[in-house]
Amino acid sequence: MKRIASLLGLILCSVLAFAVKPTRITVAISPATATLYSGATKQFTATVRGTINTAVTWSTTAGTVTSGGLYTAPVVAATTTTYVTATSVADTTKKATAAITVNRLPPTLRQIALSPSSASINVGSTQQFAATAYDQYGHTMTGVAFTFLSSNYSVAMIASASGLATGEAVGTAYISAYSGSVTSKTAPLTVSAVAPPPPITLARLSPNIGLVGMNGDYKSLTIVGTGFISGAVVNFGSDVLTPTAVTPTAVTVTVPVADFSTVRTVSVSVTNPGTSPSASLPFYITDQGFVSLTFDDGYYSAYSKGLPILDAAGIKSTFYTITTLVGDTIDGYVTQSQLQALYKNGHEIGNHTRTHPFLSTVSPTQLTSETSGAQQDLQGWGYNPTTLAYPYDDYGGSSTSAVVAAVKASGVRGARDSDYGGYNNSTTFPLLLDSMPSEYDLSTDNVATVTGWIQQAVASKMWVIILWHRVDEIDPNTGAPNPISVSSAVIQGVVNYIVQNGVHVVTDSEGLVVENLNAQQ
Repeated sequence: MKRIASLLGLILCSVLAFAVKPTRITVAISPATATLYSGATKQFTATVRGTINTAVTWSTTAGTVTSGGLYTAPVVAATTTTYVTATSVADTTKKATAAITVNRLPPTLRQIALSPSSASINVGSTQQFAATAYDQYGHTMTGVAFTFLSSNYSVAMIASASGLATGEAVGTAYISAYSGSVTSKTAPLTVSAVAPPPPITLARLSPNIGLVGMNGDYKSLTIVGTGFISGAVVNFGSDVLTPTAVTPTAVTVTVPVADFSTVRTVSVSVTNPGTSPSASLPFYITDQGFVSLTFDDGYYSAYSKGLPILDAAGIKSTFYTITTLVGDTIDGYVTQSQLQALYKNGHEIGNHTRTHPFLSTVSPTQLTSETSGAQQDLQGWGYNPTTLAYPYDDYGGSSTSAVVAAVKASGVRGARDSDYGGYNNSTTFPLLLDSMPSEYDLSTDNVATVTGWIQQAVASKMWVIILWHRVDEIDPNTGAPNPISVSSAVIQGVVNYIVQNGVHVVTDSEGLVVENLNAQQ
């Protein structure tokens, strides 16, 4: 009986001991780590041990998680780490956490922008369209292949790969581009009929003469007028010549030397694409000499009393201008508006330096300023001077002087001396053109002397340049004509002789073209 009691006591102690032993609850989560894109889902599971109550609650630091452990990642702009936690219902101190790396979604095409957003062309013309791809973050994408479409191929064709549209007929077509399932907004392309070219008007030929047997091609015949368009051709007699340059107001062409074999008058016209030739102007191929009429310094008296005589006869001169004195009306020089007026009337504006010094006496820096600087002044005012006149006939004494080199460096085609006397032809050094001065102090201010020079030039097939300065000016101290003045009556007499005898007159730059002289070549 005692043994049984002892055994029962032992069993009771063991049961009691087992009953008071604490239970160990654990929570595990699977998977423990994960990598997801923005908005993606992942199923997590939790395992609870140590209790018959295996329920858990789910939570997350970002995104959402269902009561069943289905996690949805948040939308992120950059890689982010979030966490999902499973907590034991039986013991809320027991939990497990999974780390999740959330990456933003890879770029995908969301939008196509088409440019231009609208366009207008003529039938037969083209318009380039371009497409730009954007991802869901608003960033441009590269390497995207587009296909371009036209809503009406009878109005506008478009190359599907390049986006180059061509107008086919009058109307409107809508252009779009797509890639995959993404399509751009449409861009209206209006196609209009081709407007007829503007009518051509010819004002003058510059120059309007050429010499029989000239030494090479006639390199720059310029037709001045309006209405010229790209593709225009020049009709030089029976020759059809392709211009070297075309602007709306001027066409320049090279004429082959073969066209200058005999004395004749050639009709010159211009034809725009798809039109008939314009009215023609005469071009004279001659075996006689010719003349240029020039004014030095830019005096108002030359502008007001000399040029009107030339304008009445349709004669163009070269007006050599001292740039720093333009606008000095107190000392008798022309204003900028007067200079513009004579230029628009067809007279040439020439370079006569900035301050009219003896060029051989100035420093190299001033020499550049007087030559290239004055050239820049005139170009800045809208002129294109191609000739220069040496002040005081000072060119440094030889064709190789520093003065001549500076003048050439300024970019002019040729340069003229003064107060020297002589004639020119195709053998003349273009930077030392001779001139014949007509003025009171040289006793050459008379019609007989000047017309004698012209007669000699015409007969000897030479080019004579007549030089004038002031016109009808009186020396207030002596009452005699200003030393470098000439009377308007002399100019009128010379012009009358030129007109009556059919003498050809050109500007200095035109004379260089006629004689095929160019210091820059």
